[in-house]
Amino acid sequence: MNLQSYRNEHDLTIDQLATQLGIARNTLTSLLYGHRQPSMRMALLIEDRTGGKVTPRTWHDDQQAAG
Repeated sequence: MNLQSYRNEHDLTIDQLATQLGIARNTLTSLLYGHRQPSMRMALLIEDRTGGKVTPRTWHDDQQAAG
């Protein structure tokens, strides 16, 4: 599951998800729209704070699909 799917499934606003993840709103927006890839540390944090639903592998898979 990617981050946008997680957001939609949990009916979260960008502000709510940013707060849940403990990251800035503009960082989250950049991640959601593919303008930025998370560091491994951030990807692991996202995995932890989404209960394992958005894994670091997701970012790699999304990048492969776009390329």
